[in-house]
Amino acid sequence: MAKNSSMREQIFWDRLSGKLNTKRESHEITVNKINSFLNKDDEILDFGCAAGLITNDIAKNVKWADGIDISPKLVEAANKNANEEGIENATYFSLDLFNENLKKESYNVIMAINVIHFLKNSDDYIQRFYDLLKPGGIFISLTVAMKEEFHFTRISIPFLGAIGVIPKMHYYNKNQLKEITSSNGFKILDIEEFNFTKYPQYFIAAQK
Repeated sequence: MAKNSSMREQIFWDRLSGKLNTKRESHEITVNKINSFLNKDDEILDFGCAAGLITNDIAKNVKWADGIDISPKLVEAANKNANEEGIENATYFSLDLFNENLKKESYNVIMAINVIHFLKNSDDYIQRFYDLLKPGGIFISLTVAMKEEFHFTRISIPFLGAIGVIPKMHYYNKNQLKEITSSNGFKILDIEEFNFTKYPQYFIAAQK
């Protein structure tokens, strides 16, 4: 069942690969915010990198960037974008976060941008982020907080997720996002509300 669910999610994101290969209005704001926590010698991991649009811009300011995503088509697009932009310090893989090739304490920074609300067991993933970070490393997330506003989509999204039309989404508010971060060993350094969509999104930077 879990394998079938994972395959459905991969197909869903493959189908969206074209739409996710376009920079949104929020792109520059997000990149600038992330860059404020980076150093030129950092090695980073972008979990759920999509077409690598954010990762490629971040790579210009760090030593190395790895991006992983469930969708092979998005990974293909990310590598193509990096090649076209002449970015030589970013690589992309269709890889599971728990793959043994990802070693503990390998990264200075791990990013999860617009991803957390799609994770079934977010604590498992955030603990894995913690393990993959070097001591003092930074975990950066940007997550929609659908519990904080009511719109019609709060009714339709669970139904569409239940029947497999879209991946299941999990609803959070600001305090819950802070809790799942800090309860897995991180010290929150910064939290900021962004209003890019009808629902607020929270940018959280936290340190191991």
